[in-house]
Amino acid sequence: MPFRPQKLGLALWLVALMYLFYNAGSDSYYTFTPDYLVRRGYGLARASYLVSMYAWVAFALKPLFASFLNRRTAPYFVAIGSAAAIAAFVLLLPHTIHAYLVSILVGISIALTMPSLIALPAFIVSSKETGQAYGLCQLFYSLGFFAQPLIGFSIDRTGQYYWAYALMAVYCGVSLISAVALRILRASNR
Repeated sequence: MPFRPQKLGLALWLVALMYLFYNAGSDSYYTFTPDYLVRRGYGLARASYLVSMYAWVAFALKPLFASFLNRRTAPYFVAIGSAAAIAAFVLLLPHTIHAYLVSILVGISIALTMPSLIALPAFIVSSKETGQAYGLCQLFYSLGFFAQPLIGFSIDRTGQYYWAYALMAVYCGVSLISAVALRILRASNR
């Protein structure tokens, strides 16, 4: 079967946008945050440790959240996970919030969002279209790697992290909006 992206439908394109922008924002957290924490006065080993704590939280919570994952809840999980990532990026900037709490929030975000993103294509397309659907989502996931250098450029250009975390929040905001749009689209198609 030839690849026909126009046949996959708007719902899958919204999922592909979620893949691109959520991953561009969340992956940038563990790329740039250790350096940010070092600039805030943490030692490199401590900064790296604090950022890595998201993985343990996500590891522990993914099975729990995934047990509630289905066709109806998946867009909500992506929306809530994207909102949690936005909150984490905003909370990281003031020096009053401990980086460990931010890492926990990022872990919760990833535990909610990643299983949902993986499941959504199968919830949307027929079984004979799943290969194309996952191919499109992985293409968009890979395109997120081109969005990440904008974050590094903002740090290099300004010497500050404010715009970098704002851009990460915007990326996750696009994921949030796409998840809400998907939920509305799916509700209107019933």
